[in-house]
Amino acid sequence: KLFILIWTSRTGETKYRNIDTCRGKCSLRSSFYALLEPLSKLIHTGHSPTTWWWEYLTILRRDLQLVGVGYRANIEGKDLVLSLGFSHPVRMTTPGDLQVKVEENTRIVVSGNDRCSIGEFAASIRRWRPPEPYKGKGVRYANEVIRLKEGKAGKKK
Repeated sequence: KLFILIWTSRTGETKYRNIDTCRGKCSLRSSFYALLEPLSKLIHTGHSPTTWWWEYLTILRRDLQLVGVGYRANIEGKDLVLSLGFSHPVRMTTPGDLQVKVEENTRIVVSGNDRCSIGEFAASIRRWRPPEPYKGKGVRYANEVIRLKEGKAGKKK
């Protein structure tokens, strides 16, 4: 088990101290901090206990964009159907604990209350057609910046 002492300083900062300094636990420390940080920010910005939990749940979402001609997404029942330029549509069943919405046929919003399963499902969608480096077509996260490469230079004379 990982034991962590959490307290608030006089300046309002949240401080963490690892009580158990065993070597095997150190690899889990940054994962624990990453899961705890958004929650502690909401608590210390003055949100009441009834609202900060709701706002924490709204943080738990991933937005994906489909960039490319003919790339579309829609929902049929519990399945997410993607047309990504393959000869067949890609069908993905959504896990029971996640909500998937499609906005404007090119934006997919994956939300739920488990951060790990949201990221895993969003990554499995992106894995079907990651953004290619020359035109940027593919499935990308909404806040992702794709660095594009230059194409071939013209033939030199």
